[in-house]
Amino acid sequence: MTKRIRLKPHVKIALFVLIAVITWGIVELRYQTRTCNKILVNIHNPQGNFFLNETDVLRLLTQDNKEPILGKSHKELSLKTLEQRLKGNLFVEKCQIARNLQGDLLVEIVQVRPIARFIREDKPDFYVDSLGKIIPVSEKFTARVPVVTSEKMYALPDFQKNPNDAELLRFLQTIFYDKFLKAQIAQIHLDENQEITLYLQVGQEKVFLGNIYKFEEKLQKLKTYYQKILPNKGWNAYKAIDLQFDRQILCKEK
Repeated sequence: MTKRIRLKPHVKIALFVLIAVITWGIVELRYQTRTCNKILVNIHNPQGNFFLNETDVLRLLTQDNKEPILGKSHKELSLKTLEQRLKGNLFVEKCQIARNLQGDLLVEIVQVRPIARFIREDKPDFYVDSLGKIIPVSEKFTARVPVVTSEKMYALPDFQKNPNDAELLRFLQTIFYDKFLKAQIAQIHLDENQEITLYLQVGQEKVFLGNIYKFEEKLQKLKTYYQKILPNKGWNAYKAIDLQFDRQILCKEK
């Protein structure tokens, strides 16, 4: 008569872990001996941004072709090192590199999402992404986002330490994530007192917001202007819209 051996739960768990480790080791050993014959690049383009293409990614991975990848065994390739090369590029928000069963290198990249372009006199323009990171402009692609101009923009904004800059970032984020506002606002101008004037995509009227505080209420009044006043008065009926006062929408006729 065969006697069954009953293993205690903790022994079963230990055996399962041991088998998993051995299996992983065998698979990893097979990977290490394979040669990398393909690099498959997938670039996610949120909002249709095209700052990077496949050629750019391959150039970053190979250090401008100084360190070829194709033809090398995976034992010679460090996925962590390759990921760090990509993450060092300002147009890359996040990335992940893996290998498939054939030993091909799989590269997944999410590009940055600019929410505004800052224009400065006598200094380079730059983008700001949704997290407040400063991004250089690209010669190959121009993002369709509102532009920000200022009469006192001498240094780069500090969205982490400067309260006014932090509030400006919140303002830009609000516009970016609101489909209606994003479609209407073309330019955001800050005067020497840091008061805001908006220039719209359609229509010639200027929209005065005053200072940036309580901007949520002011932007809601801008929506009210579009929904209730424009349908009755028509486009270009006013030369200026003043939203800086509580519970008021002041429209100045031409």
